[in-house]
Amino acid sequence: MTPRPSRTWLPLPARLPALLPAALSVLLSACAGGGAAPPGLSVPPFGSATRAALALQIANPDAARQAQARGDGQAAGVDGRAASQAQGRYQKGFAEAAPQQGSFTIGVSGAK
Repeated sequence: MTPRPSRTWLPLPARLPALLPAALSVLLSACAGGGAAPPGLSVPPFGSATRAALALQIANPDAARQAQARGDGQAAGVDGRAASQAQGRYQKGFAEAAPQQGSFTIGVSGAK
């Protein structure tokens, strides 16, 4: 049996350029841990993004007030009869059940 060759280790100053990026990444990852918001920044209240998105969907929030000021009495938009029919069609869509298909014919029967 032949003896194993001894490993040669580089002295620390020679290995330092190779170890420096690894040490810096460990140090920076420790600093980036989650925690409380910094004192200058406040966390917005829960649901504020949803409320803001909902507010952006309203075309003219003062439409009713402006219509009263003009003397129209109603805001511009869909008339009551058309809105009622649209609502009825929407509700009817949930009342009619979709036809059941067999478990072995999923997507191959061609029927609607």
